[in-house]
Amino acid sequence: MTYPIELQLTGVPSLTEMRSLTKVGLSLVTIVFDDSMDINLARQLVLERLLEVKELLPPGAEPMLVPNSTGLGEVFQYYLEAPNGPVADEAEDHRRLIDQRTIQDWVIRPLLKGTPEVIDVNSMGGYVKQYQVLVEPAMLRKYDLTLHDVYTAVASNNANAGGNILEKHAEKYIVRGRGLIRTLQDIEHIVVKETGGTPVFVGDVAQVLVGHAVRH
Repeated sequence: MTYPIELQLTGVPSLTEMRSLTKVGLSLVTIVFDDSMDINLARQLVLERLLEVKELLPPGAEPMLVPNSTGLGEVFQYYLEAPNGPVADEAEDHRRLIDQRTIQDWVIRPLLKGTPEVIDVNSMGGYVKQYQVLVEPAMLRKYDLTLHDVYTAVASNNANAGGNILEKHAEKYIVRGRGLIRTLQDIEHIVVKETGGTPVFVGDVAQVLVGHAVRH
């Protein structure tokens, strides 16, 4: 990813320096412009180049610009602690770290981003919560299923659907299908296929649990 982006950005007007950092799942390209360059014009030029290079990137790659900020813009760091208490085992410790990261990403971060002059809030550490479906290969063979069948079933059964308006006399009722997954049991009860009127659920071919993303 890094090389096509660098190649496309080469020759941008008023460019003085370009450097990059490539890691697993991350390509960070830094463009330095002459001080006389207007920041909004610079962003526009870079964005135009990124749109042109997008088709050359691997599927699923989404290039983006970070918000306007200075190189020394990090002004505050804080640490989130769990309530004091004994940790029974490693699994319990992981659950605490998952809960702390979830609170940071979904409660504290949105509140801080609403503060005037705060451009962004970066989260580090902890474990990012995931609902994991651990498929058993033997069960897939038993029910004549593929991994793609399970993936498609879970993806297509996790969405809300807008209906229309049902009119009755002087009243209108909004029709809506609520299908967002909320619990582990919701995932387990998703139907993957049916054979002779008997449904095969996700729970029949996989173990569903709360885990965490791999931390790099």
